[in-house]
Amino acid sequence: MNTLHPFLMFAQQKAGSEGISQGNMILIVLAFVAVLIILVFLFVFFSFIRLWIQALLTKADIGMGTLIGMKLRNVDYAMIVRQKIALVQAGVKVTTQDLESHYLARGNVPKTATAVIAAHKAGLELPWKTAAAIDLAGRDILEAVRTSVNPKVI
Repeated sequence: MNTLHPFLMFAQQKAGSEGISQGNMILIVLAFVAVLIILVFLFVFFSFIRLWIQALLTKADIGMGTLIGMKLRNVDYAMIVRQKIALVQAGVKVTTQDLESHYLARGNVPKTATAVIAAHKAGLELPWKTAAAIDLAGRDILEAVRTSVNPKVI
């Protein structure tokens, strides 16, 4: 009675037969992990490449690492990049960290950026931090800039 259980037959090898050695198994596992890491890297890279190229071409100085960091901090990175590009093209100097911190403080980044650009074009000195503070105080910064440019006569 040399009858073996059917599952045990798969686990056994005949003496002298070739199979996957422990060294080969380690190489297969390492290759699988490497392919998985490369796929994750490519997914992350291609999800940010369009915004990164836009920032690069407009000299907005936003790196791939910054974009990934914003994603990890749950920041609307596409909006931050668009606003940074608009500010750079208008000639306003502001850091990406300032935009990001204003967003994280629940500020209205697009409205604040528009107000700073409008003030800059009107020749008014309105630093980003001042505009952000006014916005966070609950005031309509864009309306304040418009009133400064075109005073209302009562």
